[in-house]
Amino acid sequence: MRIDGKTGKRLDGRGKLVEGNIEIKKTMKEIIRYQTDDGSIFDNCEETRRYEDECFCLKQIEHNYLGGVLPTSKGWVQHTKENYESALLKTWKLFLKNHVDKNSNDSLYNALIGNPLSVHPRGVMGRIVNDMDHKAFNHMVYRLSCFDESYREHNQPYFAVNGPNRDHKCIFDRS
Repeated sequence: MRIDGKTGKRLDGRGKLVEGNIEIKKTMKEIIRYQTDDGSIFDNCEETRRYEDECFCLKQIEHNYLGGVLPTSKGWVQHTKENYESALLKTWKLFLKNHVDKNSNDSLYNALIGNPLSVHPRGVMGRIVNDMDHKAFNHMVYRLSCFDESYREHNQPYFAVNGPNRDHKCIFDRS
């Protein structure tokens, strides 16, 4: 709907004069969209339910294997190798189940099938997940990318790659 600048009258999308509400009612369509708890919007109920189920699964993985204590700018959270690998494995399995073409024959798909622990979250998979615009997957993969080789979870990937600052210390030990 727009207004004619010269006459001030309402025009429809085709530039025709709109008389009262008759023209509006004929062209108006009801649009139903679904919004998830995290603000994501979907066009159908099935997609919304699948997304919410994935979010729930990822929250369970995070709670069971990584815990609720997050690292701060003052230090890291120490985890066990088993918890890190379990979280990574379950995250990639969920991703593989719902977001990868089963008929694909690319090297990334083969790596996820053959040895999912070899697929690091700071690599290509992290970029793919980031491009998906899936908030729960983004959060989980970002969190997994903050681990260093000693299974210390830092507050950002920079410290996982380059090592902690001198003043950093372990703020919580889950090992």
